Formats: sequence, C-alpha cells, structure tokens
Amino acid sequence: MAKKKKKQQAQRKKNWMVGILVLAMIAFVASQIPWNRFSGPKASSTPSSTSTGSTSKTSSSSATKFVEEGTLTIRDNEGQNIATVSIEVSDSD
Repeated sequence: MAKKKKKQQAQRKKNWMVGILVLAMIAFVASQIPWNRFSGPKASSTPSSTSTGSTSKTSSSSATKFVEEGTLTIRDNEGQNIATVSIEVSDSD
C-alpha cells in the first residue's frame, strides 16, 4: 500500500511539473507574437495626408486635419495619390 501511495505522489508531482512546463511554453510563445499587428490600423505620428488651404485645427498625433476650405490630397506610403477631396464652405442660411 505504501508503494502505491509513493507511486501516486510521484505521478502527481510529475503531472504538476508537466503542467507548469506547458504553461511556461504557452507564455513564451504568446510573448513572441506581435500582438499589435492584430489591433488594426493605428494613427501614425507622421500624417499620411496633406492639405492646402486654411486649417482651423490640426491634430499632430494622427492623420486627421480639420479644414475650412481647400483641397485635401490623400497619399499612400509611396507618395501615390489615392484620393483628392475639394472642400468649399458656403453660407446658405
């Protein structure tokens, strides 16, 4: 009976060690994954869009600019034009 109990204790200890090893391996693999890649597009510190005209507010931490009037040209990373938007303000009240 004592032999069986020692065998069970050794098996339990082995199971704990295997479990801890598996958790350590999972933690290591999870730390190697670039998680920020899966969170979607981020606002870059250098705006990817440029505008001409009078600017009332400019946010420096993103590519968002508030323009009263002018032309907004959106370019990709290589400098190719993606879209051009013309903005005109009219008082139609």
